[in-house]
Amino acid sequence: MKSLINCPLFEGLSEEEIDRLVGKGFGIRTYDEEQVLLTQGSIYNILLIILEGEVLAEMSDVNGRTVMIEAIYAPNLIAPAILYCQENRIPVNVIAKAKTRILPIAKEELTHILQSNTTVLNNFLRLISERGRFLSEK
Repeated sequence: MKSLINCPLFEGLSEEEIDRLVGKGFGIRTYDEEQVLLTQGSIYNILLIILEGEVLAEMSDVNGRTVMIEAIYAPNLIAPAILYCQENRIPVNVIAKAKTRILPIAKEELTHILQSNTTVLNNFLRLISERGRFLSEK
């Protein structure tokens, strides 16, 4: 899958290796501008990879105002650290900023990919570790 060649999760892999891991077994979802991908508090058990487009992570504050937390651009992962949490509820609303194509990978399938390829495993661990460091510096 050519659009994943620049995705940080698959860094260091060839297009052929990515195709073997991801194959054609995953359905790509398309979201229009302003369409909600995830709602704050919902269970997050499918990793979403942005293939094309951009999403905004927004949170409602105690007064009901919407606060933009982060813009996430393709090719990137949405909330990878939440996926394996015991309490895996997404802490933000995720909304398409423009027309966006998403590759969903179920947690069980991602676990299989991580166990079968140490490069992807190390990339995933690096991504969630860097995210944790970034949040701790806020």
